[in-house]
Amino acid sequence: MNQIVKKLVNDQKQVTISLTSLEKQIRKTMKNEVGPLFYKELADAILNLEREGVIEPIKSAKSYSRDMRVRDRYRKIIVSNFDEHELKQELLTSFHQEISVTYYFKNLDKYQDIRGYVKSISDFLKTSDEKKYFLSANERSYELFGDEKFLCGRRGKSLLINLKISYKDLYCFETFEPFFHIGLAKNEHENILIVENLDTFFSLKKLYNENVCSWNGIDFSMIVYGEGNKITKSFCHLDELNVPENVNIYYFGDFDREGINIYHRLSKMSKRTVKLMKPFYEEMYRRRKNKLSSKKQNLNESAIKFFFEENKFDEEAEMREYLTIGKYVPQEAVNIEVMRRIADGVRKPL
Repeated sequence: MNQIVKKLVNDQKQVTISLTSLEKQIRKTMKNEVGPLFYKELADAILNLEREGVIEPIKSAKSYSRDMRVRDRYRKIIVSNFDEHELKQELLTSFHQEISVTYYFKNLDKYQDIRGYVKSISDFLKTSDEKKYFLSANERSYELFGDEKFLCGRRGKSLLINLKISYKDLYCFETFEPFFHIGLAKNEHENILIVENLDTFFSLKKLYNENVCSWNGIDFSMIVYGEGNKITKSFCHLDELNVPENVNIYYFGDFDREGINIYHRLSKMSKRTVKLMKPFYEEMYRRRKNKLSSKKQNLNESAIKFFFEENKFDEEAEMREYLTIGKYVPQEAVNIEVMRRIADGVRKPL
């Protein structure tokens, strides 16, 4: 069993190993030779590989149902053998002058894995400007690496940061998904409201068309459907719409862990200031039904701390406890009739 398991693990190209898949491969290999101690022998073989430094358990893995001594997922440990002098020489002499090699000069093991990517970037930079043309980041990524997702992915972005190369240097631009909206903020003094959920957006859209769009002295000229966390990816669509950078942006989402996480991400990722539409949250919390969320949501202490530091509530202690327990209030609690009643009044037609 030990030799079979070791060979299957070594031959597998993927870094992640699923014990369920591995079990099927072993059964297929052994055919009728599977005995009553199959799962014990499999677990023993896995533990041997772990002791030998061939594999390591993935942190989020669960115990394997057939033998609790092992986990259901492992990761192969990749040991790199490289010529340090050769790699340093390559970094110092082979690449375009705009590429910063400092990071990889100090981290040769990481450089070993991305040498081909650095060479492709360098070759592109060496091309004369007359032959360069702007493409989307995905198009340029496919052209350079044969992988259209690489440049905009986590590994690609980290590589560019380490090399101190920008999309502009690669003559490409990142594209953003558009969002649904009604109205358009054209001047710096105007106000935008971003809402998390679709039903609330349609309710606000209906009110907007009735010229009911002012609450707590804030008159909104633009309502955006954030579509949950998607707004963190589509937020830059404001730039494409030529919305002035200094407009007032307010956010209104569910009062739960994820709704607060979205508000926190949006505030931290953007140069634009994003405020909370506090009157709606106060009204939403008043209409709570003390229900636990059916969704498994991450309790982000930093996000909750930021939420209450930026916004003062009379019931802060109780609201904090509400989130800690895992209870929630959907923004639909502030329905269209509630919003109509708490509005500043009907705005006169323009």
